Amino acid sequence: LIRGYLALSGACLTTAFILTQLTGASRRIEGTNNEALRGRLLPDLLTGDHVATLGVSHMTTSRRHLGTPAMQARQTESGFVLNGFSAWVTGSTRADTVVIGAELDDGRQVLVALPTDRPGVSRPTPGSLVALSASQTGPVHCDEVEVTDADLLAGPVENVLQTGRGGGA
Repeated sequence: LIRGYLALSGACLTTAFILTQLTGASRRIEGTNNEALRGRLLPDLLTGDHVATLGVSHMTTSRRHLGTPAMQARQTESGFVLNGFSAWVTGSTRADTVVIGAELDDGRQVLVALPTDRPGVSRPTPGSLVALSASQTGPVHCDEVEVTDADLLAGPVENVLQTGRGGGA
């Protein structure tokens, strides 16, 4: 797989980049214990009728230096409410689902499969990037976005990205 990505990136870095994000999101969805969510999303992901991507850079590298998490979650009786943004989401304007992470006030984190058509989700036009503009990598904003337990991939736990099957290529 890695050799394949290397060969593909030699021909088209943008295509390889987009595929790693789709693969990472798909691996997270495939690896969840939420069987209903997995059953709802995986068939259309496999046929290409549904597009998923990752929105987790704010939990690993980007924006970690800020005093408050870039994407915050508040627990409710039916799930969570998300507020904030993920700055670097590949295919942000094209994705049907973003596998996105958020942090609760107590430091625990959640990973959800966020439908991009959910009220409160906005995806501004991505900025121009030196080499990857065609990847449509840009921000996804959440303003009081409600997600239910049916959207939950993992958590709430500390270091949610270290649970389950990783999203790496």
